[in-house]
Amino acid sequence: MNEKFKQQILDILLNCIGKSNQKKSGEIAKSIGMPDEPTHARIRKYIHKTAEENNLSLVSDNQGFYIADDKKDINKYKKNIDNRSEKMLKRKSQMVDNFKEKNN
Repeated sequence: MNEKFKQQILDILLNCIGKSNQKKSGEIAKSIGMPDEPTHARIRKYIHKTAEENNLSLVSDNQGFYIADDKKDINKYKKNIDNRSEKMLKRKSQMVDNFKEKNN
């Protein structure tokens, strides 16, 4: 990973404290000169890695990323992750069951 990008992302995230200061991944990519892509997968990977390495309480929603400064935001984000995880596990189970059913 490009260390310069991570430092620039950290500088941006440290100014994104609280929901009212959130930034979309595409905005962050553009501001650091990272080529944009439709899914923003590369910049999101950098954002998450930067947050992890710097112990940031980073959360996100469909409006962007920000450092949580309110326990309600943390709880809402945790619930969102739990719901998404449950749906993914259900899809995984269905896929395995469907494969077994058709291939036994």
